[in-house]
Amino acid sequence: MKQNLIYASLAVAGSMILASITDIALGFPFNQMVVPDIFFVIAGAAIIWMSLDCLKSQRKKK
Repeated sequence: MKQNLIYASLAVAGSMILASITDIALGFPFNQMVVPDIFFVIAGAAIIWMSLDCLKSQRKKK
């Protein structure tokens, strides 16, 4: 159950990063607001990093 939550957070963070990069490049879906997009990319990268760290620590416990 815990790993499913981690994988879900990885998927959400990845889609958030993809949407923000698409918005920076094409102006779609958020009308090309660059500063919030940069913060979304940074936040998504931090969530991915923390999720991968959690997965790594769970594998060490087994």
